[in-house]
Amino acid sequence: MFPRALVAALALLWAGFSGLGCAATQAPAAPARAEAGSAESDEQLLERVLLALLDGEALYTVAGGLKPVSSGYWTTSYSLEAPDLREIARVQRLLRELDGVDELEFGVMSFATPHEGKRSAHAWVAHRAQLRRVLTERAEFFAPLGIGAHQDADEVLAIVERLPRLERFRAYGLLFGYPDYAVEFFVDAAAEEERSGALPAREFAHVATFGAASHRFVWAVPAGHVENDADRALRTRAERVLERYRVLRERFIGPSRPGAPALLRATSDGARLTPTTFARHRRRRELVDANAVGVCLALSSHLRTTTKNIAI
Repeated sequence: MFPRALVAALALLWAGFSGLGCAATQAPAAPARAEAGSAESDEQLLERVLLALLDGEALYTVAGGLKPVSSGYWTTSYSLEAPDLREIARVQRLLRELDGVDELEFGVMSFATPHEGKRSAHAWVAHRAQLRRVLTERAEFFAPLGIGAHQDADEVLAIVERLPRLERFRAYGLLFGYPDYAVEFFVDAAAEEERSGALPAREFAHVATFGAASHRFVWAVPAGHVENDADRALRTRAERVLERYRVLRERFIGPSRPGAPALLRATSDGARLTPTTFARHRRRRELVDANAVGVCLALSSHLRTTTKNIAI
């Protein structure tokens, strides 16, 4: 999870960014976490991480970039005294080896501020075209900070994470796709907290994800806020994405079905998904399974031969 000070501040606007879950009508979409001593294969780990990504708010980045950037679908932490970055390197490698999703950029980022002798890290995903759009449209804010549309997402996020507090909050709010009025309310509230020690009264607006009806894609609004055009536009677009994802998930996830990497590709393909595309994804999984069976049979044969030779 995030360091506590950062969680407390960011929870005012985007609990989804902090990776906090809550009870919902469905099982909450909890971020995938590093598991100490896990014997997961690369394929099993990638399946788990990608399902956490797609079942959470990162779906709205993958499927068209409604959120230019999302994060927190996989989290870990490491000791500052004896840092072990092997699992971070492994997850980043698996994400960056994904094919068929050229419009997306993946990575794992460590947070700048440690907590109790540990540093937290989380996985992120960026929609390249939508990230360039927001950096271009808000160049008056980003350019003076040395951030521009020519940069890859990992460089952008590394700079943002180390900005002064209020600039960091505004930058994250814009990159994570929250309504402009909500970003300004959050930054103003944080500034008021610095001045007076008290946060202004607030409520929260939520957009559902597959894994949770609330507290994943969420932003703070002033107390007594009435849903406005920006809220409705964001919610309407998100509902269309989620409705389509429910259908795709049923087709791609389950025994003898293509799996999460294929679901990711299909989701990011958008309207281009056809029965032929689905058949190709399924055939790819069948080939992987067939290759695995072939390896097991060959190994079994080799062991039998070796055992026989030893017996002789």
